[in-house]
Amino acid sequence: MKPLLTNRRRFWDDATGPQHRRGAMLVLAFFTLVASIGFVAFTVDIGIISNTKTRMQNAVDSAALAAVLEISHAIQTSGPNVENVPAYAQTAAAAMAEQVMTLNGIYIDPSVDVIFGTRSWNPGTETFEITWGTDNANVVKVVARKDNADISAPDSKLNLFFAGFFGDDTVTLTASAIAYIESRDIVSVLDFSRSMNFDSYFNTEANSNLSDAEITENLQMVWD
Repeated sequence: MKPLLTNRRRFWDDATGPQHRRGAMLVLAFFTLVASIGFVAFTVDIGIISNTKTRMQNAVDSAALAAVLEISHAIQTSGPNVENVPAYAQTAAAAMAEQVMTLNGIYIDPSVDVIFGTRSWNPGTETFEITWGTDNANVVKVVARKDNADISAPDSKLNLFFAGFFGDDTVTLTASAIAYIESRDIVSVLDFSRSMNFDSYFNTEANSNLSDAEITENLQMVWD
């Protein structure tokens, strides 16, 4: 048994034994800690990006809708002193978009980030198409940007907390929304046969109905 104990003692005293590997766990713990911090930093920064992107999208959705409704309101309330009603409506709509974005804490430049156009039906392609830059606008596009390299600017890139440890500590974000308004169809029904209002006539007058030929002639006159 003694030789066995002696051999075992020699094994532990060997240069490759555990007493010469006491720092291995420290090195492993260091790299594990660095990796864990990296994952935490990645999660936090992704959360910041997602939250900011959602806020920007909600803001442009609201601003585009408010702006396109302002076009209709401005046209109705422009008054006789307004010479260029379409331009007046676009100015009012751009101001409304900027106001809504400000209330949501998002910056836009209304002269650049609020774009007007006309949405119309193309019978050739059987689709609705938008032509941007027109005067008689019924479409508004609002764009929110965070792409300015100047960190002091209101539209500066989004600053991240931990990304600087691994490279660039900023990220570019954009969000946009389009809203449109269309005129309502007004249908006028003209009942030349008087069949829809017999109850309001005396019986003798209700009996004197127009002939089919007279009804057709009157309908043709209205159509012409």
